[in-house]
This record gives sequence, structure tokens and C-alpha cells, in this order.
Amino acid sequence: MEDMNHGCGTYRRVENSSPYLLEAQDKGCGLWLMLDPLCHPQALAQLWTDEPDAEKTILFSKTPLAATLEASPRLVPITPDSPILRWIGDTAPLAWGMLLASDAPFHEVLAHLRSLLLVKSDGGDVVFRFWDGNVLTRICRPLPKETPVILGPVRRVLTLNDEKEWVCGDRDTDFMAAPPQPRPVLPSPWYCFTLSHERLFHDKRPEIVASNVTEALLRPKMEHGLVLPRHRAGRT
Repeated sequence: MEDMNHGCGTYRRVENSSPYLLEAQDKGCGLWLMLDPLCHPQALAQLWTDEPDAEKTILFSKTPLAATLEASPRLVPITPDSPILRWIGDTAPLAWGMLLASDAPFHEVLAHLRSLLLVKSDGGDVVFRFWDGNVLTRICRPLPKETPVILGPVRRVLTLNDEKEWVCGDRDTDFMAAPPQPRPVLPSPWYCFTLSHERLFHDKRPEIVASNVTEALLRPKMEHGLVLPRHRAGRT
């Protein structure tokens, strides 16, 4: 296990997610899965099969991306032994999303995540695919001071990096030691991509980090269609 501790959050490779979900749950955190429906043709159908009674919140709802709800990640409460986690572990679909742990109320977590959807850059406001493990880990690993800023009320995230290895990111150096610090959600966009961010993705297409909603992020994928469970798109 590689532990990178820089005084502002931690980032480390781990063998699997279970012990870190259990630890967070034991310390009073709620757990959620954020699943990108575009990661796999059967992702949404699998979600409803494995978690039929769980509330499924649409991330893009009530945001500037509300016109593209079909492509929105879904937020679903989970436990460390939720069936959908086995599907993710077995299938490992590309850019499937991430697991979140927080002791803050869900409405605070949701408001913070929605505030990150659009960010500022030199070229104007762009979409931030922070739920994509390839993106998040590339930022949190070399720019540790960005970890607590991006996570906000989220105490811990678990996802797969671009080598398909599990990684764990904690907001604070000492997990759960700091008391809760509720903060007002800033109007979106408030997070900024800097030259340091751009350098992290010099070997990747810009679309992996941020892109125009209609042209780069959605249109190529939506051409292939998106299978939604009938009358079950999720809640807002």
C-alpha cells in the first residue's frame, strides 16, 4: 500500500474498498455510490436489479446540466456488502464513478457535489468530471492541497485509478479526527482549473477532465443511446 500524506488529506493505493468502507461506517459515516450510467450499457439496469429499493438521486438535476439527465451519475446509499459493489468489482467498467463516505447530512453532500459540476478555466466555464476516478486521482495525488477543497463535506472517497487499482482519498490527514465543519455551499462555478491542473493531463484529451456539455461530453456517447429502466430514471 502506498500512502501519500502531505498534511492536506491523504491519497493511497489499497487492495480493495471493503475495509475502508467498514471503517467509515463504524465511525458514523453514511456511504454512497456515485455511478455513471455511461460507464457500461447495463449499468442502470444492474443498479435497479441489485439495489431495487434504494433511493437513486440524479446528480445533474437542478443544475445547469439538467437538460441531460439521462447521462447523469446516480447517487445511491450503500453498505459495505451491497450487491452493486460486487458487480463493480467483477466488471470494473471504465470511469464507473466512486464511493463516498461522509458524516454530513446527505443534502449538504449533494449540494457540494452539484456545485463542482461547472468550474472556471481560462477558456470559460467547463464541466468537471470529478466522479471519474481517472480524473480525481490525477488531481489528488500530485496536488494534495486540492483534496479537502474538492471533497468538502465528504470524508473519504474510494475509486479506481487509470491503472484499475483501488485508491482511497481522505479529506483530512487523520481520518475523522477533525470535528464536522459545516460550510455554506459556494455558488457554482467556484472551483478553478489552473495551469497546474492542465499539466496533469498533458497526455490525455481535454475531454477527460472538462468539456463542452453538448459537444464533447455527451453527444458522442449519446449517439449510441442509453438504456433506462422504464419509468425509473431516479429522483431529483
